[in-house]
Amino acid sequence: MRQQEGSDDRIRYWDEYAVGYSSYQQGSMPGRIVDRMLETGYLRPEYSVLEVGSGPGTYSLELAPKVRILTCMDSSERMLARLSAGAKEKGLTNIELFHQDWGRYIPKKGYAACIASLCPFPDTDASLRRMEGAARESCATVSWRFHGGERLRTAVWESLGIERPVNRQAAAVAEWLDDNGRERLTETFTERVRARIPVDEAVSRECTAFRANGVDEDVSDVVRELMDPYIEDGYYVYDWENSLTVHCWHPVSR
Repeated sequence: MRQQEGSDDRIRYWDEYAVGYSSYQQGSMPGRIVDRMLETGYLRPEYSVLEVGSGPGTYSLELAPKVRILTCMDSSERMLARLSAGAKEKGLTNIELFHQDWGRYIPKKGYAACIASLCPFPDTDASLRRMEGAARESCATVSWRFHGGERLRTAVWESLGIERPVNRQAAAVAEWLDDNGRERLTETFTERVRARIPVDEAVSRECTAFRANGVDEDVSDVVRELMDPYIEDGYYVYDWENSLTVHCWHPVSR
């Protein structure tokens, strides 16, 4: 079930998922990725940056203190509300919230850089060209290379008789950049992420994700059963070595 870029179903998905969305699976990688972009010059303190699919601010709260101004675009008002609360808590005043669906955005080169961190559709030709249309100096995408929790979700989908497509976003972005003659910096960040989450909370999060994906039936029993090997003393024990792939490049018209 792959929702189309710019679809109303996809927008409803993220609004529904906003309440239970968590980025703990990324550990400290978002901060390390932002620091690396600064080290390599793809980000600079004087830049104005457009962040696509900012969500609740996983990367935004790392980016904002290190650039001049950060515009956070998301199709979900609930995600932006969480981001706004996080920014207020940290005293950040250089964040602009932009409630807009990326699939319907008409770009203008009003930003120095454009970043898509775990955006649902960073690998399409339309999305990558839109990123270049929005940025004068640099673009970057962040995609999962491996995420242990996805194994559980895949198992649930299989129990429902639905095969999930393989996530190959990072590879697709690399292919597009190579095919279109863009020089790229590609790096992988890895971290062992450990977390103990109360079982009821973990099950609720997973059920929310499936409801947001259009699954009407109650999957809580299936989720709990598949979680069982990872449950200790009433906690779901998440312990995986996760990795993210980052592609950075300069737009062709730079």
